[in-house]
Amino acid sequence: MISFFCSLRFRFHILVILLFFLVGGVALFVMHTEQTRRDIASMELFYEDLTTFIAKTVEEPLWGRSYYFLQELALGVMQIKNVIFFDIRDCDGVSLLAEEGSMGGRSLERPLPESESAYVSSISRDIASRGIHLGSIHLIISSEQYRREARQSLWILLVVFLAGLLLIETLLVFAMERLFITPIMRLSQTTDQIGKGHFVTTPLGERKDEIGILSRTFNTMSKNLEELVEKRTQELSEANQMLRSEIQHRKCLEEDLRHMATTDRLTGILNRHAFEEKLAQQRHEGNSLWSLIMFDMDNFKAINDDYGHAMGDMVLQRAVCLAQAGLSEEDLFCRWGGEEFLIATPLEEERARRKAEKIRRELQDFWHPELPSFTASFGVAQFPQRGAWEATFILVDQRMYQAKEAGKNQVFPKV
Repeated sequence: MISFFCSLRFRFHILVILLFFLVGGVALFVMHTEQTRRDIASMELFYEDLTTFIAKTVEEPLWGRSYYFLQELALGVMQIKNVIFFDIRDCDGVSLLAEEGSMGGRSLERPLPESESAYVSSISRDIASRGIHLGSIHLIISSEQYRREARQSLWILLVVFLAGLLLIETLLVFAMERLFITPIMRLSQTTDQIGKGHFVTTPLGERKDEIGILSRTFNTMSKNLEELVEKRTQELSEANQMLRSEIQHRKCLEEDLRHMATTDRLTGILNRHAFEEKLAQQRHEGNSLWSLIMFDMDNFKAINDDYGHAMGDMVLQRAVCLAQAGLSEEDLFCRWGGEEFLIATPLEEERARRKAEKIRRELQDFWHPELPSFTASFGVAQFPQRGAWEATFILVDQRMYQAKEAGKNQVFPKV
């Protein structure tokens, strides 16, 4: 865009120079031609007066036959610029300008090129004294030399005019470049920087002309935009921070809800629904070797009746802690319902019975001065390699009740 503008500006400058030169050249030519015409007319009038003066001057020499004076006069006249022919003739038309003063003389003539023949003027005056016609004077002048000099002076004047025009135009261009074009280009660059998000200012605001007013407007706009962007950025940052806080809060809520949906509130272990989902996921992944351990707290109703439900809750919490101590990371542990708990372990039935026996002993041997003693009855069953798993849940529940019927505080089948 700038190169195109510069090219257009250059063409405009050339056009302006040619236009001014054409108009000025025509005007100078017309003025110079008119002045030349007037000068030639004045020159011809001068030579007419000169011829009249010479005619009066030679009256006495003609009376006295002073031909030597006439020849000297003629030689002097021929020295005058633009005179190409001069002759003094008697009344019979015979030239009186003779060599060495003789009467068979000749006229004085300067050679004239053919190109100058169109610019000659002839002047004649009769010589009379005391009423007697003594002869005549003939003078021919050429204005070609004057015209040539006039043309040379015209060309010089045109060259000087063109040089002056170029100088003036250069000064004007420099002034326009400095006062208008450069400031406008700076404003354009400033606008481009503002468009890119760089809120810069221009030092042109110190000027007192229209460019200064425009620059101050740009600076004010840039400052206002910068403040507005900072304000909007701050607002967006605060909104973003609030949004992040809200998202974090929602994540925490979702985590709490997920924990509440999958965890037993009293004991902190899996609830029945989450246990079934995780066990089904393990089965879907191909882990078919699992055994179930179900245990139920013995005489738990009596504990609630004798010590209260708060104490019963503490007993359940302590029992869960003791059971978790004997489990591995792969084991699944949940509160199946009430005081019943279910463990899924990736072991065959024999090893699962030994794990159940270890947990039973931990519960039996636990003692705390503020808690009553408690025991649990355990049932163990292994999932079949194929077939439905629901039957295993029924089987492990039956074995747990068989342990209770056999006297409680034991593992069935026995280790």
